[in-house]
Amino acid sequence: MQALDGKDAQPDADSRRLLSKRHGCERATADASARPLGRDAERPFASISAAARLDVRSPPARRTYVMSNLVHNEQVRLAATFWNNLSIAALLSVFLVPAFYTRHTALQQALSIGVGLAAAIALRMLSHWWLTRLRE
Repeated sequence: MQALDGKDAQPDADSRRLLSKRHGCERATADASARPLGRDAERPFASISAAARLDVRSPPARRTYVMSNLVHNEQVRLAATFWNNLSIAALLSVFLVPAFYTRHTALQQALSIGVGLAAAIALRMLSHWWLTRLRE
């Protein structure tokens, strides 16, 4: 705290008590010792148990990361959804492309529809097979 004249002023007992109550802090005076009090003053961390200390052993040479079943199942579902969406896109393109591009012969249109349907069915089967990877 500073006085109005700009010089440092020592807080009185009331303001120290107010600071202590409001902020949980006290101003250390010049004669106060900064060392902790008590029987373990020289060893401040002596009360930490052995179980709480850091383990300084070297890590194993190869680490394996195991993900939980929920994370694995969510990744499988996302992959199956991707393949299913691709099959829907293939199915839509099978019928939309020949409808707007009419320069093909009937044989070419039938062939493109057959190949597109086969691709859509194969992608749908792939997405269904992917779901067999789900864990319990």
